[in-house]
Amino acid sequence: MFYDNLTSKEEKPMNPRHCLIVHPPNPPFQPTHEDVWLIFLHHFARVAELRSLGGHMNKIIWCVLIAVLLVGFGDNGINSDLPIQIGQSRTEVKQILGSPGRTGDDFDSFFGHGLIAKYDTTNKVVSIEATRLKSGVEFRGRILGVSIGDHVTKCVELWGNPEKWDTKAVTLLGFEFSSVFFRHEGYRIELEVWHRDGTNSSFGTYKRGAIKNIRISKDKTS
Repeated sequence: MFYDNLTSKEEKPMNPRHCLIVHPPNPPFQPTHEDVWLIFLHHFARVAELRSLGGHMNKIIWCVLIAVLLVGFGDNGINSDLPIQIGQSRTEVKQILGSPGRTGDDFDSFFGHGLIAKYDTTNKVVSIEATRLKSGVEFRGRILGVSIGDHVTKCVELWGNPEKWDTKAVTLLGFEFSSVFFRHEGYRIELEVWHRDGTNSSFGTYKRGAIKNIRISKDKTS
């Protein structure tokens, strides 16, 4: 996070029964781009085997349309509604999101979008954080299938068990949250999860275990 006057303190760990993670029995299937194109090629090959394509042109057209529609579900390649992508240049990000509300040597905060882009030394995006920023709005879209405000158990259902869960609360600017880390589909995901129920003029009413922030970056270990 990019905040001034960062302070933190440790609190008692959350009750273990609230932190129990189990594998879901039937995780939902979400086709990747590779899955979609394999399906398309399979159906196209089936049609191409026919001696005469004249009477089966409609089938080909429908195969193409279905493939295009399915590819569309994987927005930005990561099943998300993010308007920017990791790897884009700083210039491209500003062309898409406009002038940042706050900027630094290696980051831009876009208050009107609820997004923070962090850059490497070549000014390429290395991480994207979805949050609610001061004097701004909350990012309402999906990232890898989840949104701010969803319960962390939804992440477990979609991504599997976290690689790390810091159950000790961190206090930042008066807000208490815990950090949870996942790896999924070539991305490293860091969540800030509300540590207790509360109400605030900026965040409204929030529940323990709900997602406060989502930060993604490329998984360098994959």
